[in-house]
Amino acid sequence: MHWSVVVAAIVAVGVSLQGVRRSEAQETVLQADYRYDARGRRDPFDSLVKVKPLVAELRRVRIDPDRPRGPLEHFDIAALKLVGILWGNLGRRALIRAPDDKGYFVTVGMYMGQNGGQVIGVEDDRLILEEKYEDAEGKIVGKTLTLPLRRKEEQNG
Repeated sequence: MHWSVVVAAIVAVGVSLQGVRRSEAQETVLQADYRYDARGRRDPFDSLVKVKPLVAELRRVRIDPDRPRGPLEHFDIAALKLVGILWGNLGRRALIRAPDDKGYFVTVGMYMGQNGGQVIGVEDDRLILEEKYEDAEGKIVGKTLTLPLRRKEEQNG
């Protein structure tokens, strides 16, 4: 890029034009050639501050439409209550009470909740779920949720 730049020496030095005759001020104006090479430099109009997407900007991953839905996938996770954990030769199972006042047994790998949450663990006192979301960059990220076991004292109060 080739620009012809007019440089006023009086302004560059900081001298006031008061008391200077017009012809002297005109003599102090210089003309210079200047070329700006933008290779290897950042765009001066690009922001120095890069804004990262907030966690709240996550989008739900589309659930496979061919996969059959279970009865617990019609309810919000917050509406489901973990009321018991059973374990034995067949592994651990969690007993979930849904808003329709029915009880359901879930194991690792089953889906529950409206956001396609998958059970990834059944522990002694909680159920661990993972929901998949897509961030602003298009990467799939997992959000871990836990459903705590409701103790008898909590159920009565």
